[in-house]
Amino acid sequence: MAMKDISTIKKKSLKEETVDKQKSRRTQWKFYHSFFTCVLIGCVAQLAASAGINLAKTVSHKSKIMISKKLRDEAKKENDKLKKELKEFNSQNKAEAIARNKFKMVGKDEYLIIYKEEAPQTETPQGFKERFLAKYSDILK
Repeated sequence: MAMKDISTIKKKSLKEETVDKQKSRRTQWKFYHSFFTCVLIGCVAQLAASAGINLAKTVSHKSKIMISKKLRDEAKKENDKLKKELKEFNSQNKAEAIARNKFKMVGKDEYLIIYKEEAPQTETPQGFKERFLAKYSDILK
């Protein structure tokens, strides 16, 4: 008996063909699942990093707001103090006090006596030997 068609002998059976197709499909699905898992892990990491950055910015902005409020309150206090001082300056008594104390001015029937205290003078040694002894006398004793 002569074999006419050898290609039919070399063919795989139907069972083997279906098993091979199923293996290739499983491999394909495993690759898809692995790829999408990596993509999802990357997305979750990006979300976590963004949340951390937003939290840090929020804390930074809140601290800047607190500092700004503190500076605003200090500026308001200084402004109120200056307004009060301006009102007092406009009064006659304040102007007289500034004229007397700062510019040493007096009225028509007043006398101005200024006491000036002089600082005690110390003698400075003239020669090198005297200056050296004055400077290091406590060490040499």
